[in-house]
Amino acid sequence: MTISRTADHIYECLMMDTWPRQSGVVDFGLDHPDAGRRYAWLQRLVRETNCNADDLHRVVGSGPDITKLVNRFFPEYVGKVVFTTAYDYMEDDWDDE
Repeated sequence: MTISRTADHIYECLMMDTWPRQSGVVDFGLDHPDAGRRYAWLQRLVRETNCNADDLHRVVGSGPDITKLVNRFFPEYVGKVVFTTAYDYMEDDWDDE
């Protein structure tokens, strides 16, 4: 069994114009009513810029970081593109232990 990063999988999907598996959907905020538009923004990001799977790996699971990545390459999207993921709403209890 080969284990790959979610970012590698979603990068391939965006390049091949296929929908990612559930882990990619959740990790990149595509489990949202605006999923089609979010997918299109990510697809434009990887197809039209030098953004690669490593860049995606650095932002996986963080809506604010995904938003910043898209806005860095497309400043015209600032204020229009907002990503959220399920992880953005989880409390950070790790420091309490």
